[in-house]
Amino acid sequence: MTRFDDLDRALTTFFDGEAAAPAPAGLLEMVTATTTMRRPRQTWHARLRTSTGSIAQASQPVSRALLVGIALLLALATAAVVGSQLFPRPTTILGIFEPTGAITNQTAHFAASARLTDGRVILAGGLGNVTLFDAALDSFRTVSTPGLYSHAAIAGADDSALLFGQDIREADATPGISVVRFEGRTGSVSPILASSSAFGDVSAESALVGLSDGRVLILGQSLDRADAGSAATLIYDQRTAAFVRGPELPALQGPARAFALPDGRLLTIAAADPDGAAPQSMVLLDAPSGTVVPAGTIDGRDACTWTILADGRILVAGGVSSADGGREQTVLDTGFVIDPRGATVTVTPTGRLPEGRWMHGAALLADGRVLLVGGDLAPARPFAATPSTLLYDPATNAFASGPAMLMARIAPKVVPLADGGILVAGHYGLAPNAPATGAELTAEIFR
Repeated sequence: MTRFDDLDRALTTFFDGEAAAPAPAGLLEMVTATTTMRRPRQTWHARLRTSTGSIAQASQPVSRALLVGIALLLALATAAVVGSQLFPRPTTILGIFEPTGAITNQTAHFAASARLTDGRVILAGGLGNVTLFDAALDSFRTVSTPGLYSHAAIAGADDSALLFGQDIREADATPGISVVRFEGRTGSVSPILASSSAFGDVSAESALVGLSDGRVLILGQSLDRADAGSAATLIYDQRTAAFVRGPELPALQGPARAFALPDGRLLTIAAADPDGAAPQSMVLLDAPSGTVVPAGTIDGRDACTWTILADGRILVAGGVSSADGGREQTVLDTGFVIDPRGATVTVTPTGRLPEGRWMHGAALLADGRVLLVGGDLAPARPFAATPSTLLYDPATNAFASGPAMLMARIAPKVVPLADGGILVAGHYGLAPNAPATGAELTAEIFR
């Protein structure tokens, strides 16, 4: 006997005069299942139509209970749907790496990356082109940027990005920083909008950060004899398509690193000293007013990762300290957290890394932890890439070993995706002094 036979017998008995008794066990579930599967209604349906008056009178208490129960179920279902939209569950992290489609037509190491508002990812660094990754299609394509060797990308609010790099047109022999605009909705790239030679070519060492008003602050190294070697700034204003000189940063050695803070200020950090492990100075910069406030120092290191945590602090992990003009290097297994949120900037050491590493990548996970991937575990040259990863937990301020990547990578671009995954793309093998590993034109996603 099927559930439909059980349902028919139960309802027939119910309508034949036993309405005062409790509804048979599982009755509501059987009605729901039958209705959902569109089963033809049987004899109890005919009795329901011919005996409406008597049934309604006899079954009024039970009917009310059923109606109230159904109304409550509908209300709970609606609340669950609305709640899931307003308060989405944290993305489940599986702890695995999955391959993506192949990267095509890439001729240089990726120097920078940015995620567009529609979820696609720009990977900058190429002779006259950049690479665009579409997570929905799991594929890469090349976008031509005529005349520009891209080094940096800053995402806009309208599926666009500003690409900064070197002007490589034959007619332009003057070193400088140039910019083009990529239109994500049309896939088109503007001609070079503007150029400046204020402090030479933009490079991977130059820091570019988007300001709250849509302008872009660029930190590089001064070419002026009086301030040679110190940090210098430019501001690109896309409303006027022009570069203007930015605030002076005489306290910093350049090129420096910069982080946009939630309150609109920027934390800027001097470049590492290649002649030794000298402390790196920090300053807080208010870009609109040009106000510069010293913010202390941190231990000198290079080739480390800098990751903004969910609470606004900054994790600094691994890297190398140098001596004797960079000829002696020590791979670091230490880290610290910079907290710029208060009136003063504080620095707190982390637990040690399971093994020191440098030239690695890092990104913030959806659950608040930080994923560190690849790099090199030793200072020897040529570089030796590793597929190993680490996970930093801000709740415990400690590092732990993570799952291995599918391929060993040095200096990959690591980008959080809109769905909570982490794109890990490329390898330093396209750069000088870096052996190819086969990972140069590949990518994978941490889930």
